Amino acid sequence: MIGSQRRFVKEHPRLYRGALAARRAGVGVRRGVAMGVRPLVLGNYLRGGEKRRLHLGAGPHVIPGWLNTDLEPTSLRIAYLDATRPFRLPDASMELVFTEHMIEHVPYASGLRMLRECARVLRPSGRIRVATPDVDAILALARTPLTEEQREYVSWFLERNDLGVPEPRGIFVVNHFFSSWGHRFLYDRRTLAEALERSGFGDVRAYRPGESDHAELRGLERHGAVLGSERWNDFETMVLEAERS
Repeated sequence: MIGSQRRFVKEHPRLYRGALAARRAGVGVRRGVAMGVRPLVLGNYLRGGEKRRLHLGAGPHVIPGWLNTDLEPTSLRIAYLDATRPFRLPDASMELVFTEHMIEHVPYASGLRMLRECARVLRPSGRIRVATPDVDAILALARTPLTEEQREYVSWFLERNDLGVPEPRGIFVVNHFFSSWGHRFLYDRRTLAEALERSGFGDVRAYRPGESDHAELRGLERHGAVLGSERWNDFETMVLEAERS
């Protein structure tokens, strides 16, 4: 699929540019509509009951019963929200916040502001769950020798992303993680835990994707489905939960 897209770009650059412009225009229209109806969506959700949960960076993944938000909403079931700016939500209005593979797409300072806003809108003892790539797991791929699991991951990653490299070495994976998909800041566990603590959270705990001591925070991650592999999502993803102090 990726190879055919690249051939299309080479053979029809004007058509490709036109299609890309149309896609961007469509995103702009959806965002404009979502911004227009945001007060109604937020108002309806906040009036809907006491159990309120905020989903940041939803993409196409709508979690029933949650306030699903995104910078580029894909449907009217998802409210427009720029997580790098103050949330248009009342203080202490949420009991849970969840975000998956989103915080790495903003600079560190913006991520810190986002976490502080999460603390502001959470009730006392409310919890946040953050899933994001584990930079330690990625950087380890540049070292040798690799474990059998690491070698398998490198081969899978390079094939999936069709990088056309001369041999399957981890350094190509590391470079792709830092230069692709709009990544701006990749966290290790210590840095993310410190960012949470600086933002007003405590009781930071690590989990595997899909697992939690809190029933409502289990089974939320969908990045494995995006990758087409739960195994490799577990390999590259870390999950931290924390409680609002």
